[in-house]
Amino acid sequence: MVADVLAPMINEETLDSMGNLETIPLYEHNGRVPRVLPLLEAQEMQDLILVDSTWLEVQHVDEFI
Repeated sequence: MVADVLAPMINEETLDSMGNLETIPLYEHNGRVPRVLPLLEAQEMQDLILVDSTWLEVQHVDEFI
């Protein structure tokens, strides 16, 4: 499980370090792209909730949820 792999690197100070995940734009570095959805799906805590924020001027999910 992902949590077992990450556990040695996580402490109480970093548990919420991905709180603004939805604000990270897509990017490419050295020909590689991040694969965030598989990471989140691997948590198996709940199904992902995908929302459409394209109608917002800044497109931040936290503006309407």
